Amino acid sequence: IPPIGTGLAVGPSGEIGISWGGGLPNTIRFKKSLDGGNTWPATSAVVDNNVQPVNDYYDGISHPISFSAQFTSLATDISGGAYNGNIYCVWDDIRNGVDNADIFLARSTDGGTTWSTQRINDDFTTRNQVVPTVAVDPTSGWVYVSYLDARLNTDTFDDTLNYYVAWSNDGGLTFHN
Repeated sequence: IPPIGTGLAVGPSGEIGISWGGGLPNTIRFKKSLDGGNTWPATSAVVDNNVQPVNDYYDGISHPISFSAQFTSLATDISGGAYNGNIYCVWDDIRNGVDNADIFLARSTDGGTTWSTQRINDDFTTRNQVVPTVAVDPTSGWVYVSYLDARLNTDTFDDTLNYYVAWSNDGGLTFHN
C-alpha cells in the first residue's frame, strides 16, 4: 500500500511536520524537516502501529467511510504557552470493533520522536466516528478535533452523520466532546 492521507503542520520554529498512513501495514508515520522542507530525515517516527483500517467490503457492501482510516490530520501548538511545540495527529480506525470506527489522537511532546495515543470520541455506542481533523488555537493552545459521528443513529443501516467537536485545554491530555 503506498503512503496516503498526509497531514501537514508547521511548528513554532518553522519546522515542517508530515504524517501519513499506508506504506507499512497498520502504521501511522511522521517526519520533520528543519529547513523549510529542503531536506528530510531518511527514517520516520512511528506515531502508532496498531491502526486497524476499515476494510472497503467488511460486510459485503462498499462503505463511503472506508477511505478515511488511512488519512491523517496534523497540528502543532505554536501558542508560546505551556504546551508550545506539542504535535497532534488524528485518524479513525476500527481497533475497537469492525462496525465501530473511533477517533484516535496521538500526541508528541518531544518534537515527534515519541507518541502516545488515546481515543477521542466519548460515546459508548458501536456506531462509527470518522474523518477527523485537528487544529490548535495559535493563541490559547487549545486543541480541537472535529469529526463525523453516527452515535445518534438507532438503525444499523442509517448513514446519518452529525458533526462533533472535541476540545482540550490541557495539551491533549483530556478531551470534552
